[in-house]
Amino acid sequence: MKPRIATPCCTHPARSGGGRLAQRARAHPARLLGHKGPKTHMRLTLIGQLVLLLLPSLAVAERITHLQIIDARQDRVAPVCCWSGVDSESDGKLLILSDQGIAFDAVLDISAESLTLTDSFDLPRGPAAGQDGERMDAEGLAVSAQGRSFVSVEGRHRIDAFDRQTLTASWPFPKSISLGDNRGFEALAIDSSDTLWAIAETSARATTPVASLVDGAWQMRARLAQTGGYLPVGADFDADGTLYILERRFWMFRFSSRLRRVDGALSDDLVTATIWESTSGELGNLEGVAVVSDRSGPLRFLMVSDDNGMPLLTPRAVLLEP
Repeated sequence: MKPRIATPCCTHPARSGGGRLAQRARAHPARLLGHKGPKTHMRLTLIGQLVLLLLPSLAVAERITHLQIIDARQDRVAPVCCWSGVDSESDGKLLILSDQGIAFDAVLDISAESLTLTDSFDLPRGPAAGQDGERMDAEGLAVSAQGRSFVSVEGRHRIDAFDRQTLTASWPFPKSISLGDNRGFEALAIDSSDTLWAIAETSARATTPVASLVDGAWQMRARLAQTGGYLPVGADFDADGTLYILERRFWMFRFSSRLRRVDGALSDDLVTATIWESTSGELGNLEGVAVVSDRSGPLRFLMVSDDNGMPLLTPRAVLLEP
C-alpha cells in the first residue's frame, strides 16, 4: 500500500535573520523602523513596541520544525487523530498514544523532517474500566526500558500497564488527590531506575502534586508550582536524568505551550526554568513530549498535538531544538 501523507504540508523553520534583527530592535526600535523626527516619535514608539512583541515568535520559528506525517500503515482503520502522548522505545522507535486508546508505532527521520506511522493497535480495557461502556480516555504515556507501556486514564482515574496489547496491571490514583472527570495525571515519565513519575493536571491551585509509583504503591514526592495559567500535560527525562515538563494553557479559545526544565532534586517544591514558550495559537493543542536525543547530540524534543477529532484541525508533530 502506498504511504499517505496525513498532513497537507511541511512548514520549514526560519534559517537566519531572527537573532540579529532581535538584537537591533531591542537596542534601537525606532532606528530600525526609520526615525523621521519628533512628530512621528510617538507613532514609531508604538510600532516599535509591536515589533518587540512579535520578536519571540521569530525566535521560536528558528527552533521549531513542523514534521511531515506519513501514514505507511497497512491497516488504516484507526484514525490518525487525537494524539495525547508520545515516548521513545529502547530500539529508537516511537510509540504515540491517542486519547481514544489507540497506540501508533512511528519512526522519526530528523534529516527528512518526517514522522512515519508504521502500525497501530487498540489498547484493551480491563476490569478497572467498568462495565458501563466507558470509552478509554487515555492521556499520558511512558515506556520503560523493557518495553512496558504505562498509560494514564481519565474518568475512572488510573494507570494501566501493557505489554503491547496485553493489559498486565492497573493502579488507581491516590484518593487523597481530588481530580475532576477531565483532570488526571496527564504527564508521565520513567527515569533511569525504571521508576514511574506522574504529575497531575489540576486547576485553580498554586501547586500540583508530583507522585511516583514504587512497587505498586503511590508516593507523594514533590510539588510543582502552577504559573501563568499553564497546566502540565506531558513529561520526559533526558539521558542525564533531567526532567522536562510540557505545559498547556487555553485562553481566548487558543492554546499556547511551554516547556520547563526541573533543576535539582525531585522533592519538595520543584525548582524549574522555562526553556521554551510558544505564542498563543501557534502550534495547537500540544499534549505529548519525548526527548529524542542522547548525550552526544543536541537536545531535541518531539511534541505531538491532540486535534480532538475536529474536522478543521489536523494532528501535528513538531521538533523543538532549544
